[in-house]
Amino acid sequence: MTVLSFSSLLEYSIIVALVIFLVILLVRYFAILVLAYLNLNKYTFKPKDNFKPFVSIIIPAYNEGKLLEGTVKSLLELDYADYEIIIVNDGSTDNTKEVAEKLVGYRKGVYNKIKISLISKPNSGKAIALNSGIKLSRADFVLCMDGDSQLSKDSIKMGIRHFADPEIGAVAGNVKVLNRGSFFTDLQALE
Repeated sequence: MTVLSFSSLLEYSIIVALVIFLVILLVRYFAILVLAYLNLNKYTFKPKDNFKPFVSIIIPAYNEGKLLEGTVKSLLELDYADYEIIIVNDGSTDNTKEVAEKLVGYRKGVYNKIKISLISKPNSGKAIALNSGIKLSRADFVLCMDGDSQLSKDSIKMGIRHFADPEIGAVAGNVKVLNRGSFFTDLQALE
């Protein structure tokens, strides 16, 4: 009969504790995988085709004259039929207002003509600019974006489907930096 010393008993206890810890980690990991699959399955594999509400896209723009036209042109290529674009010129000191005025009106989208509106106001910050756009909006759903950003073609279609569930109050996208190549844009992508 062997008698276990205190040090071997301690080693044995540590090994047992580590094994239990690893088993708990594995169970937790697979439980999260299953729950994520069920949540994804809820929105991906059973789309509500009849849920296609009107959406307002609000673009607060401060000194975005160089990029604003490209942003709006990319929005006209969205794979969604019922939306409008509201540009809010937040007191820009460059040619943002002139560029935006050229874009105002009805423009050809993928499915139909898209209304583009402009609000020009003194500079008071992005939050107030967004609120100004929301006040003008006639939609139940609002998508807010920056004047120097672009959306993928299926952004609205993929985001709006979640609102078919009345418990959902907001949906956020995954922002990616496309024009990488300098130190600062690499830092922004890392962020």
